[in-house]
This record gives sequence, structure tokens and C-alpha cells, in this order.
Amino acid sequence: MIKALKYFQEKDILIPLVISLLWLLALLGALPFGNFPANDDWAYAKIVKQLLEQNRFFINNWPAMTLLFHILWGALFCKIFGFSFFVLRISMMVLGVTGIYAGYSLFRNLTENRFAIILSLLLLAFNPFYFSLSATFMTEVSFTSIIILAALFFQKFLLSDKYINLAISVVFCVCAVLIRQIGLLLPIAFIPVLLLKSKISVKNTVLSFTPFILTQAALTLFMFWLGTNQQIPPDFGKSTVIFQNMADGFTYYLWERLGLVVFYILAIAFPLSLYGFSGLWHSTSLNLKIITFSATGILLVYINNKFYQIPVENVVYNLGIGPKLLKDTYTGAENYSKLPKDIINLINMIILLSIVPFFLKLTRNLGNIFYLAVRKQATPKDLIYLTFVLFLLLYSIFLLFNNLLFDRYYLPVYPFILAIVIPSEAVTIPRKMKFLSLAFVTAIAMASFAGTFDYYSWGRARWEATSYLMTEKKATPAAIDGGFEFNGWYSESALQRFPATIYSKSWYFIEDDQYRVTFDTMECYCTEKIFPYFSFQPMRKNSLNALSRKPYHHEKVIRCNAETVTPDNKYFYSTDSLNRFGFSGSLSTSRKHSGNGSLMLTSAKDSWIKTGLKDFHHCEKLVVSVWRYPENSGAGIKMISSFKHKISNFIQENIVARDSTGWVKVESAITIPAGFGSNEIEVLIFNTG
Repeated sequence: MIKALKYFQEKDILIPLVISLLWLLALLGALPFGNFPANDDWAYAKIVKQLLEQNRFFINNWPAMTLLFHILWGALFCKIFGFSFFVLRISMMVLGVTGIYAGYSLFRNLTENRFAIILSLLLLAFNPFYFSLSATFMTEVSFTSIIILAALFFQKFLLSDKYINLAISVVFCVCAVLIRQIGLLLPIAFIPVLLLKSKISVKNTVLSFTPFILTQAALTLFMFWLGTNQQIPPDFGKSTVIFQNMADGFTYYLWERLGLVVFYILAIAFPLSLYGFSGLWHSTSLNLKIITFSATGILLVYINNKFYQIPVENVVYNLGIGPKLLKDTYTGAENYSKLPKDIINLINMIILLSIVPFFLKLTRNLGNIFYLAVRKQATPKDLIYLTFVLFLLLYSIFLLFNNLLFDRYYLPVYPFILAIVIPSEAVTIPRKMKFLSLAFVTAIAMASFAGTFDYYSWGRARWEATSYLMTEKKATPAAIDGGFEFNGWYSESALQRFPATIYSKSWYFIEDDQYRVTFDTMECYCTEKIFPYFSFQPMRKNSLNALSRKPYHHEKVIRCNAETVTPDNKYFYSTDSLNRFGFSGSLSTSRKHSGNGSLMLTSAKDSWIKTGLKDFHHCEKLVVSVWRYPENSGAGIKMISSFKHKISNFIQENIVARDSTGWVKVESAITIPAGFGSNEIEVLIFNTG
């Protein structure tokens, strides 16, 4: 045993080996078992399954990423061990361990401070995003691990001048960009660093742009190949979106997101910043301290106004790890305990104190590095530091101006922020600061473990509930609202593109919601069976409910052909003599679906069709559908009632049917709530343009 320890120590792998083993034991101890999807990974698992069964790589409409390397990596494991979600999770755990080893080498090349290296590696491995997402088939861990490897070999190239290391770095950059398009950001960061590394010449200029050109070429070839094999999904990520958002709403995005981006980027570095603050403070000039504190104070005042947005949620919730994507979690139900907002704000403010040491180090080092680099006097470590800062800047631009911003999007930048903050020398740090830093890391690790355990605990209960409904109640997946992951995996229907309300169907892939799986009971539904589960963190309900919808009182269908008008030309007749449809628009015979004409609606305010409906019973379902041409028209359905000002959102993208002539059927459905009484619902169809 002692010989083995000495061997590992001599090979400089003892630290990553111990941390990797602790990490794996903790991750498996969180019991991420069960053949069911987590978060978005159902979409990626579908592609793997299709590749294995049909030898075809096809990106469905949900993912917005290149995915190729991620899918091939998962398919490799499934080819050996058979397809299952747990096998896919194992493939991510392998990459998770790889990322830990690569992260150790990355940090080890920057400092001799062993304690700082251990602290950084623990923060990388046990932060809630890296830890919990390693137990899924999500792309964040695969992308982060590969991008660490690319940065590591570029670091080795700067330290050794061996071109083989640069070549390997480019290979990993290509792998990264074939997972997510933003993998292109790292070779972009290489360009100025390589230009500053050596004297300007044609050879060095070509070398500087080569990693970017090769990575961009790989992305371009992939997109060409994908486009020849399938239609590019409409939501596929494009860099033009970033530039468009910068052009159209630069100040808006900057004002709304800068505080969030700064907070989430620096949150991971708080224990490390705390540890290194003492040595950094004493070695900084008074003028720089004053400048740093002034800038920090202004930023803190601004960020304080954005605390209401924290946590952003998706993976990390107030007291737990998610996402919790069931029907009742989208309609205001709070099925888990929460820390008071004041305590959350206090924790956030403490975390934001890490801005001070970060700015101190950044302002002290960056100017000096640029000065030396321009004079070709910068050391390899200076250039490494500059590379990481440039990648941080580029990735922050992506975070600021991308359409979507989930908390898990911050993970790929965490290794780089840790590398920037890590003390570069073995300074003397008070023992109490070491203990305090370790205490914070321990708290983070425990929260990550407990949250991941709970996530899979209720996830297994959810899958038991859906299995019960399918086997015992003979329900088809199309008749069950089993939550986002369940309906995504079994989806046959279109994605309902509207926010869920308590009165309507959920927004995710729901054909019918005769059955629901929820944390709590719901109006108009009966409890069929309760499924308990164990939870570390305090929950209001440690059980899930399998619910069935109460029977409807009666069925009534009213049809309007938008052709037969009253003598005053103000109303359409319908199949119900009591219901006429008022309209304002142009009748057209040039475009028709099933009759002799149609009503043309423009985006003008005086262009619409509407009717009033009443005499509803509690728990009845009201379904409104309309045929529309063309598909990309802005026409949609809105229901309004005096009972609630808006009982249904404006629906225009929930397409449930198509015909061969280009017409599409748009549908909106609500459930009548208790106490509705004799209130009338106004159904309004109009065009937003």
C-alpha cells in the first residue's frame, strides 16, 4: 500500500486519483440509477438510439447543438453494454473523471501551491453543475471536459514549444465544436496569444490562425453534411443570433444580464478567492486597492438590484437540484422548502465579495502581461493567463447575448475562472483561512450530493407512477402528462409553445392529459395512487401522485365555416343557433380549406373573429381550434373571461394538424375552474402579423 502511494506520488497522480475516487463514490452514492431521462437528455438519447438501430445520425427539433462527438461517445458505450439511460450516464462519468484529471494538470502547471490545487480541483469536481450533470447525458460535462483538454494541451504547447501539443489541442477544439458550436471560442482566444508569443512573420501569423481555421472548417463541413442529410432544425444555434441581439438590444441585455453573469461566474471561485485573498491583499499597492474597491462597490450596487433573479434555476434551485418539471411546478405549486429571500440575498452578497480578489488579481496582472507581451517579454505562464482571460471574456459575451440563459450554461467557464484566481505562488496563508475555505467547499459538496440524490429519488418515483398508469390503468404515453422528460421521451405530438397555466395543458409535448403525475393534488383530478420517496432536504411532500381526470358532463361541438354571414354582414352563422361569430376582416374566395372561401385577417386592430361561450360546468374542457394559412402566419387564439382576466395565453404555435395544401390547425384548450359559474368566455382569433 505504501509503495503504491509512493508510486502515485512520484507520478504526480495521487491528488487527482484520490479526488476522482471520492467523486465517483459520492456520485454513485447519490444513486443515479434507473432507466429514465433527466432534463434534456431524452432528446440526445433518442439520437443515440436511432444511430444504433438505424445507423443514422439525425438531430431532432429539440437540440440546438452540433452534438456529433457527444452522440458518438454515448453510442460507443451503448454498443458495448447495450442501450440504457444508465449506460449513457456512465459514459458521462468517464468524461467527468477525465475532466478532473485534466483540470489537475491545468492547475498544476500554474502553481506550486498544493493546497490551492486541491481546493480548485474540489471546486471543479463537486460544484452542483459538474457533479449532478455528470449523472445525466447532458452535454455540459462532455463539453467542459473536452474544452479543459484543449486548454491543457495549448498550455503545454506554450510551456514546451512542441507542436504536437498544439496539434492535440486543435483535435480537442474540433471535438468540442462538434458538441456545441461555442467550442469555437477557445481557438479564437488562441489567436492574439499566438500573435503575441513570437515576432510577427508570415509563418507565425498563419500558425496563429490555424487552430481557428481548422476548427471552423470542421464545423462548416459538419453543417454541410448535416444539411445534405436532413433539414436543419429551426432552433439550431446560430452565431448570428448573438450579433443580432447585440445590434438590436445591446444595452437591454447588458443591463438585465451583467449582474447574473458576474455572480454565477465568480460564485464557483469564492472559497478559492477567500483562501488567496490574504497574500494578494498584502502584495497590492494602495492605489490599486482604491481603484478595485471603487469599481467593486459600483458593481455590487448594480448587482444588488438583480438579486431577485437569483437563482436563475434549471439545475440549482433554492434548496435543491432540478429541474422539477411536472405540471404543478409550472402552475405556482411550491412543493419544496425554501430559504427566506433575505437569507438568500445575504449568501449572494457574501459570494459577491469574491469580486474583490478577482479584480485585484485581474487589474494587477493583466496590464503588466499585455505590456510584456507586446514587447515579446511575456513568460509562458503570462500567455496562459491571457488565454484564459480572453476565453472568459468571449464566453461572457455568449452568456450576455444568447437568447437563452440557464444556470448550467456557466459550467464550461468554471475551470478557467479557477485557473485565473488560483494563487500563482506558495504564499503563507493563515490556517483559519484554509479551514474556512475547506468548510465552504465541504458545504458545496454536501449540497451537491444531497440535491443529486433527491433529484434521482423523486425521478424514480415519477417513473414508477408513469409505469403504473401505463400497466395498471392501460394508459398510453400520449394520455399522460408525466412531466417534461417523460413526454419528451415518448413524444409523438408537437411541442406546445406557450407558457403553462393551471387551466391549460402543459407546454411540453402533450396530446391529452387524462392522467397526470404531480407533487400535489390538482383540481378536477382524482388520486389513483401515491408514490413515496426518500429525500435528504426538507420537502413539503415526499411523494408523487398519479392522478386521473374526472369524467366530463357532456360533449358539445360548435362549428363555424367562416363563410355563411348574417344579412348585416357582421356575423358568421355556426352549427349552434345561439352562437354567432362576429368578425371584422375581408372575405376571400382565392384561398380556401374545406369550403368555398375564408376570412383574411391582417395585423390591423380591426381584423378579428370572436364569439362568446357560457353555461360551463366545473372541470369541463373547452377546446378551440382554427385552420390557418399559411403556417408561419401570426394568427392565433385567445380566451378571455371576467372570472380571471386572462385564463388562456395567446396561442399561435400549437399546431395539431396539417394538410397537403399548406393549411395548419391551431388549437387551444382550457379546463373550467371551480366557481366559474355563469361567467362567459370570449374566444378571440386575431393576427399579430
